Amino acid sequence: MSNITYGPTAAVAVRPIAPAKHCIPPRIAPSVLKDMVNKSQEKTAALEADLTKWYDDAVTYSKTLSDKYGKKSEYYLHMMFTGGASLQNRRKTTAFNAWSHHLAKTANEGQ
Repeated sequence: MSNITYGPTAAVAVRPIAPAKHCIPPRIAPSVLKDMVNKSQEKTAALEADLTKWYDDAVTYSKTLSDKYGKKSEYYLHMMFTGGASLQNRRKTTAFNAWSHHLAKTANEGQ
């Protein structure tokens, strides 16, 4: 029998990979840092107040639409926030779905 060899084994000297040099950012003075934090907190609080006012106005308007057109106010809120996308992409009514909806509606009215 003969021995099969694949050639001499190669010895590779491994060098450690040098870490990338990082720039050290300049230090910010504590007083400047406090001012930055305070401004950020004030800006966040003002934005939160504006968004809360906007949402309250939207809820009030959805209640107005509910009184005017007769559906629940959540329906109009959903339409406002989805842009009516769910109305465009909803499935068509089938006879079975209409029948089961009618059964559920009559059962709920009986309670």
